[in-house]
Amino acid sequence: MAQACCSRRSELARRRGYLKLQSEGKGLRDKMPTSAVEALETMKKAQDPLAEWLEDCCELAQDGGMPSVEGWKSFLAYHSERNSEVPQSVKSDRLWFERMLSVKGVRDSKGNLVLVNRKDGVEKRSRGFYGIQFKNSTWGTKAQLELERSQRMRDAEVKRDVAKLAK
Repeated sequence: MAQACCSRRSELARRRGYLKLQSEGKGLRDKMPTSAVEALETMKKAQDPLAEWLEDCCELAQDGGMPSVEGWKSFLAYHSERNSEVPQSVKSDRLWFERMLSVKGVRDSKGNLVLVNRKDGVEKRSRGFYGIQFKNSTWGTKAQLELERSQRMRDAEVKRDVAKLAK
């Protein structure tokens, strides 16, 4: 009984010490050498098959959109092209993919994703994600296309104003 009490006290003391470090804006990483922190970050990236795909193939955009099936297929194709190791449990688990994207701040469209083709204006509806898009995609959400159109209009106005001032 006395031993359980002592171990509980030591656990509470450890927690208080960690909470004190946190309140001072410090954490365990602040006490680690920079080489150890860098090695830890490298290990984390190597163990995250999603991070590499996101960096090379996608961009996080608040108004962006991506169909979930196309994203999943792209993720698998990306790793098979590079012969990089993706655990078998990940290859067969599309829910893992969706959960990991949500951790990165991407939102599920709950089946209401409407994408518009930038070239011909054709719409397609599907289940997908908001907040992410393929790099150089011809598809975009209505909000994203409206934002791009208003930006082009502003740019054209600025060019006209500059041309008037130059005369």
